[in-house]
Amino acid sequence: MIYIPTAEQSAIISEAVGSSDNLIVSALAGAAKTSTLVMMAEAMPKVGMLCLAFNKKIAVEMQERLPSNCTAMTLNSLGHRTWADCITGRVVLKADKNYKILSELVGKLNGDEKDRGFAEFADTLKMMESGKSAGYIPTDTFPNAKRLMNDNEFFGWLEDEPSALQERLLREATIESIAQGMKGLIDFSDQILLPTVFPSMFPHFPLVMIDEAQDLSALNMMTLRKLAKKRLIAVGDQHQCHPPGTVITMSGGKRINIENVNIGDRVASLQLNNGWFGGMQDDRGSSAVLNKQAFDFNGELISIITEKAFHKCTPEHKCLVKFNETVKHCVYLMKRGHNFRVGTSKTLTESGQLRRQVGPVGRANAEQADAVWILSTHSTKEESLIQEKIVCASFGLPDVIFHCNSDISSISQVVLDKIWSIIGDNSERASICLESFGRMIDFPLWEKGTDEMVSRRPFITQACNLISEVMSVRFFDGDIRGNTWLPIEVKQVHYEGLVYGLTVEENKGGKSLYQANDITTHNSIYGFRGAHEDGMEKLKKDFNMRELTLSISFRCPKSVVAAALWRAPHMKYPEWAAEGSVTELTHWNKDTIPETAAILCRNNAPLFSMAIKLLKNGRYPQLVGGDVVKYLVKIMKKFGKNDLPRAEALIKAGEWSEEKLLKTRNAAKVYDQLQCMTVFLDQGETLGDAILYAEHICNSQGPIKLSTIHKAKGLEWDNVFILDKELINLEEGQERNLMYVAITRAKMNLFYVNSKDFDDDHDS
Repeated sequence: MIYIPTAEQSAIISEAVGSSDNLIVSALAGAAKTSTLVMMAEAMPKVGMLCLAFNKKIAVEMQERLPSNCTAMTLNSLGHRTWADCITGRVVLKADKNYKILSELVGKLNGDEKDRGFAEFADTLKMMESGKSAGYIPTDTFPNAKRLMNDNEFFGWLEDEPSALQERLLREATIESIAQGMKGLIDFSDQILLPTVFPSMFPHFPLVMIDEAQDLSALNMMTLRKLAKKRLIAVGDQHQCHPPGTVITMSGGKRINIENVNIGDRVASLQLNNGWFGGMQDDRGSSAVLNKQAFDFNGELISIITEKAFHKCTPEHKCLVKFNETVKHCVYLMKRGHNFRVGTSKTLTESGQLRRQVGPVGRANAEQADAVWILSTHSTKEESLIQEKIVCASFGLPDVIFHCNSDISSISQVVLDKIWSIIGDNSERASICLESFGRMIDFPLWEKGTDEMVSRRPFITQACNLISEVMSVRFFDGDIRGNTWLPIEVKQVHYEGLVYGLTVEENKGGKSLYQANDITTHNSIYGFRGAHEDGMEKLKKDFNMRELTLSISFRCPKSVVAAALWRAPHMKYPEWAAEGSVTELTHWNKDTIPETAAILCRNNAPLFSMAIKLLKNGRYPQLVGGDVVKYLVKIMKKFGKNDLPRAEALIKAGEWSEEKLLKTRNAAKVYDQLQCMTVFLDQGETLGDAILYAEHICNSQGPIKLSTIHKAKGLEWDNVFILDKELINLEEGQERNLMYVAITRAKMNLFYVNSKDFDDDHDS
């Protein structure tokens, strides 16, 4: 069968063949992403390429369809092979490695600690596995590792707040796991973690292609940076700033949350003349909101803490700051062309006419450099010199100057140029170095051609460049003409959810400033496009990718495409698409559901309840992903013996949830788990009956699929029932994405149903 590509696919194939650019294809649900990858590969038969997939089944299917010049692999199999080539011993895969390590550590505890260790064992094990998947390397260990999370960041990122004992066990278990991995004993998480964060040599491919780019984690991103040295082409569905609650001061003094600000509103602004921030203030004192956007974010926010105000924003968010009179010694990174070097200086130095100049900026000007970043600050010169040597050794970066100053340099410019020609392009090492310090290579503190930095002059920079103690922000005390500057403390905090950005009109100096949490800040729309784990946008930016689109869904019929337009307004269907149907049912029963249909829900409890109803009515369901049930069964078994009466087991479940709620950062998930246990406990007279029912549901292999929407990603069915859609909060971006995913699973008919409307013959 000869497949004729669409106009969109032809354009993508043409770009793949005719250019050397990195490409990212934004493909909507059912838009033949994999087929497009195959057509691109077939159009480049002489190019050796690696095609990455997220699971073994897809990798095998891709390999069968791809031409012989392509190798299809999962990230895990690629990492396994790379790690095997990296270490001297034989690599052995043990899936239960983490379980055994943690069991041994808990077994060595004494008394109450051992009891607590085993009581919290299941949760601790999940935390450990999450940490390895997220790139957690314990603080002050493995100095040659490129860690994504240290202790504080990891413990603060976890969904449940770990106890002091859990923190200790997590740290010790992870250290032991990595140590075993160095000797060749690994698990599935190690396959990606170890070759990514430790020095290793991935195989070379002229072209790397990857499907499902929206699912890339921060660790996966790091893997790609080590792997894709030449060219990268990725496809994915991206439907997959400030956080809500940020207080914006409006014109006239009213204060409202940023999510409630509307286009056309006027905000209190710092209006300045003369092109820089030392001039007279415009007497308007307010600016109109020209645009507002919201983006999904999953990563590290920057917390700006002062004695009077507290503010959070994304790392790329632009901030109004200035250096204060606190002088420290710093380690900086300087750039000229594709060359980077490390150096030290004071944060502020005298620069004639009693002006205080930013030290690294003065050095950059003197060496005719292009940009500079401050990596760290220190109390003494000795401390900064030690840190400089550590940075040089850790990241393979030199401390050789760029430009000869005959007064202080004993090396001629000819010799320096020769040295740098030998060193060559070291931008990749510089990028890794900057990331390790929380900086970003795209956002220098200073660039050539910008205003000279002096301590008394405010400037605008991204939040990732903010430095504790030596920088100050402008505090808004209610007076637009006020001039209160407060020193800051800067921290990172993990956040997942919506972030908002405003565009306000410019002042006469070309700046757009407003007051957020009483701190003067700058337009922030751009600041929300690079979330730490926001796969598509992060990938596009990091690899300088040109974006193309696939908007025609070959999966969904016309009516389902129409139902998805509210989230993906450019979604289309081919001319031959079936009409399909979208129906809201007010009554439904066992006979309404066709064979091989799927019932999707945001939460687990309604699905488990529906599974029981179907079984009682002679229909046979199958849960897609039974891990939740297995986890709940482990919890319920701790409530007591199998003959524990149902009423007492319900009390135990309530006590468990109350204790869990004290530690969790996701209360909704705990409530759902409690409701799941209640569903099972309501099916019998004892705890044992509930456990048997849960295990029976977990093992059921019927034709009707029951799945949470999260588990349904990448799957499709002719008939899809969305159960209890009111559980999806369409006010939140990630929740809107969930609804989009649920709708676009349907290949023919889509139904909206409610649990309460199911006619249960068994109860009648």
